[in-house]
Amino acid sequence: MASVILTSGVVVGNQSLVTNGAYTSYDYRVASATLTCTLRNAVWDTITVKAADGTTLGSFGAVGTNGERTCALITGYDYASLTHVTLLGGGVGTQIAGGSYVTITVEWAYTTSALTLSASSVDAGGSVTASIGAYDPAFSHQVRLEFGTKAQTWDVAAGVTSQAVTVPVAWLDQIPTAQSGPARVTLITYSAGVYVGAVAASLTVTAPASAAPTFSASCAPLLTVGGTTYPSMGSGVYVQGKSGCTARITGAAAQYGATVTGYSIRGGGYSGTSATLQTGLLGGSGTVPFVFRVTDSRGLYTEKTVNIAVLAYTPPQVSSLTGWRVDSAGAAAPAGTLGKCRAVWSYTSLGGANTCAVKAFIKPAGGSETALNAAMASGVDYWVGTAAGNMTLTVTTRYILRLALTDKYGTVSVTGSLPSAAFAMHLNAAGNSIAFGKACERSNAVEIAAGRTLYLGDSTLRDWIRNTFFPVGAIYQSYAAASPASLFGGTWTQIQNRFLVGVGSSYAAGATGGEATHKLTVDELPSHSHNYSYPGYEAGGEWYGASGTAKGNTVATTAVGGGAAHENRPPYYAVYIWRRTA
Repeated sequence: MASVILTSGVVVGNQSLVTNGAYTSYDYRVASATLTCTLRNAVWDTITVKAADGTTLGSFGAVGTNGERTCALITGYDYASLTHVTLLGGGVGTQIAGGSYVTITVEWAYTTSALTLSASSVDAGGSVTASIGAYDPAFSHQVRLEFGTKAQTWDVAAGVTSQAVTVPVAWLDQIPTAQSGPARVTLITYSAGVYVGAVAASLTVTAPASAAPTFSASCAPLLTVGGTTYPSMGSGVYVQGKSGCTARITGAAAQYGATVTGYSIRGGGYSGTSATLQTGLLGGSGTVPFVFRVTDSRGLYTEKTVNIAVLAYTPPQVSSLTGWRVDSAGAAAPAGTLGKCRAVWSYTSLGGANTCAVKAFIKPAGGSETALNAAMASGVDYWVGTAAGNMTLTVTTRYILRLALTDKYGTVSVTGSLPSAAFAMHLNAAGNSIAFGKACERSNAVEIAAGRTLYLGDSTLRDWIRNTFFPVGAIYQSYAAASPASLFGGTWTQIQNRFLVGVGSSYAAGATGGEATHKLTVDELPSHSHNYSYPGYEAGGEWYGASGTAKGNTVATTAVGGGAAHENRPPYYAVYIWRRTA
C-alpha cells in the first residue's frame, strides 16, 4: 500500500479546492483505494465531496469527538484522473473557524497482472502459453520457469499479452527416477522498471515417450544348439527345427540423467532378461517376431520388433516304396524272375539351398543288402538291377527294398517289399511249411500272401472275430483313440466321462448316475458337537457364567470351512471306451 496526503489551503466561503499535485506524479493507476477526507471545525449542515469530473465521491458524517467529520469515499473510482477535490457545503454563512483546513488522504495498492497457463502439464521439450492479463497496458513483465535447480527467464515488453514457456528436454535430469515432477511459472510485474508484484502458477513437467532409452536390436541364425551344429543354408537363413536365433540388444543408453535398469527379449517361444538371448531350435515357420525392450530408472521403456523369416522344413519323406515281379519285357508277372520298383518321395529344398541324394538297396529276406543301380526319381519305375545288369530273382524268395534319402541334415531310410513268386500253394523243401498265394519263407508255419481274404465258412476271418469276440453290446477299451470299427468293422458308440459298474440288484443294465464331485448337505454330515471357550470373568471383577437362571443366552461358534465339493471318484486311468451298437 502507498498513500498521498493532499492538504487544502485557506478555506474561503463555503468551499475549498484541494489540488492533487503530488499524486499524479506516481504514474500508477489505482485499482482499489480508500480515500478518506477529514474536515476540522466544520459545522455545515451538508457537505459533499466531488471529483473534478463531477462524480460525487461521498458525504461527511456527524461531528466526531475532536470536532472532525469524516467521509469514506467510494472505491473502484479511477483515481488516476483525480486532479482536485471540491468540498461543497450547504447552510448559511461561513461555518468554518479561522485557520481550519481540509486533509484528504488517498491510499492505493499496487496491482500485479494476472497469469494463466494454457495447460497444467507439459512434456519436457514442449511449451505452454503463459497468458498475461496486464492490469495496465504500460506494465512490463518477466516470466520465470523453475524446475528443480534449473531456471529460465523471459522478458515481456509492455503490451505483449502472452509468452511461450518451453521446458528444455535436458532438464529431465532433474527427475532421473520419476516420469514427472513439479515446476513453477512466475509472472513478475514492473511499472517503469519498478517492481510491482508477482504471481505464480504450478506446472507439471512430464517425460515424453521420446525420453525412453535408445538401443539397437538384431537377430542372427544360431547353428550350434544343444551341442549339435547344423549346416548353414545361407547368410541370415533360419530353418525350422534346424537353427536357433541369437537376439541381441546393443548400444542401450538411457537419456537425460536416467539409467538403464532392465532388458527383455522374447520370441520364437523363448524369453530372457539380459541383453542377449540364445534360443533353442525354432519350432515354427513363417514370420517370427522377436520383441526387444529396454527399461530405464524412470520406468520408461522402448520396444523394438525384429521379424525373422523361418523356412519350413521337414525331413525327407517316402510316401510309398513297392516292388513287383515282371517278365523280360517288363510286364507284371507274379511268377517272374525279374523285378521292378517304384518310390514316391519328397524333400524340402529350402529355396535350393538343400539337396537330397537317393540310394536304393535290395536284399533277400534274412540276407545281405546290395545297392541298386537306379536313380530312383520320385514316381518313376526302375528295373531291379546293379551296374552289372538286371538281377535274377529267386521265385521262392521274398526281397526287401530299402530307400535312403540323404539331405544336408541327415538320412531317412524306408523299407518296402518285393514278394516271392505267386503260387496257389507252396510246400517248402523240408515239408514243414505251407504257403498260399506265395512261396514259403518260414519253417513250421502256415503263410498267406498279403491282400488275400481268409474265410471261415461263409464269414471272413475279420467278421468271424468281430461277431465271436465283440458281438452287439460288447465293450472295447483301449489307450488308442481309433474306433474299433477300423479294426473289426461294425458300428460303435464311444462312452465318454463314465465309469463302468456291474449290473445287479442295485443297477439295471444301461442305467446311469453318479457325480464326479459332491457337496455335502447338513443331513449328510455325521452327528457331532462343538466345544467353545468362555473366560467366565471381566476385568471389573464381575462374574458371568456361561449359563444361569437369570436369563437365557445363545452362544455361536465361529464358522469354518469353504463349502467346496469334494472328490467323489476312486483313483483312475482314463481310456477310450466303445460299445458296439450294430
